Amino acid sequence: MNSLSYTKEQILDAIKEACKTAVEQNTRILFLPNEINDKNFRQVCEVYASIYPHNFDTIVILEGVDRELKKGICIPDLESFKTPFGSVPVNTRLADDFCDEEDDFYITNESYHEGLSLFQQLQMLQVVQSGYSVVSIQVSNQESSSILRELSIVMSDVLTAYNSLTICCCDMHIDQKDKLDLLMNYHVARDTSNLKYLINQEDVLVHGKSPLLTGMLLAQIWDLDIQFLDGTYSTTDGNSLIAGYAVNKRGL
Repeated sequence: MNSLSYTKEQILDAIKEACKTAVEQNTRILFLPNEINDKNFRQVCEVYASIYPHNFDTIVILEGVDRELKKGICIPDLESFKTPFGSVPVNTRLADDFCDEEDDFYITNESYHEGLSLFQQLQMLQVVQSGYSVVSIQVSNQESSSILRELSIVMSDVLTAYNSLTICCCDMHIDQKDKLDLLMNYHVARDTSNLKYLINQEDVLVHGKSPLLTGMLLAQIWDLDIQFLDGTYSTTDGNSLIAGYAVNKRGL
């Protein structure tokens, strides 16, 4: 299992420390690295501080898969996920709602494995949340922009009925801050065409292109303000730049 090396107490202490400088906001989407480790732990805690101590009823965790998926958009066929901190129930009703709304959703274990970022994100959530359920979604990083646009629309429509948080797992190469800045400019300008074009360029080194694009499109639909952390950070391979959140522009 892809588990964290931190105790609950260490995580909570780090998040509370980050809360000292955090501004309370109505956060709807988190953008987080696929792997949480010693080099990015502080920044990850800063992002999680944006939702502490607010509680969500259900949380959607979106990850990219670096291969084509036969079943399109996959939701694992499980009733719960287990981490070293305990079990988290799956929101089977929400999973069914996604499948009812869009034919590209499938409840299948085709892309499920214990190396998913899901398990690390769940451990962070188990420290700052209580009484919630989760839906894990995997989508191919080779998926077309039109499908991802449809995914963001379906998520927007379905999640309207839920007190929910969406987590998008993605990494960008540390040398490409200029590309991240350009993505933000396109987001602010609501220039969806150039946003999709830039993310899909071969020279834009993103691990998790599909979650990143889907999250930014969802933020546009919900009219959210995306805020990436000012500082850069690196994972063990030294190539991660993305950590941030999307908040309601109208505040709490």
